Amino acid sequence: TKEMRESNSFWRGMIDGDGCIHAGKNHGLSMNLCSGSIDCIEAFEKWVKSKTDTAANSKNGLLLIILA
Repeated sequence: TKEMRESNSFWRGMIDGDGCIHAGKNHGLSMNLCSGSIDCIEAFEKWVKSKTDTAANSKNGLLLIILA
């Protein structure tokens, strides 16, 4: 639903269940979301881009977000 796609709590739960936050040497923090649904990945990418100017790119069912 539209309400779910716009919910901070929903996406926080998705990262908790199907993602991770990683501290890398070259690019600072990144967040990954892996899900069986391409539609879900694309919806999360859209949500991230609506909330921040952070780079978010999805490819082959994986979303990578560079946080810092």
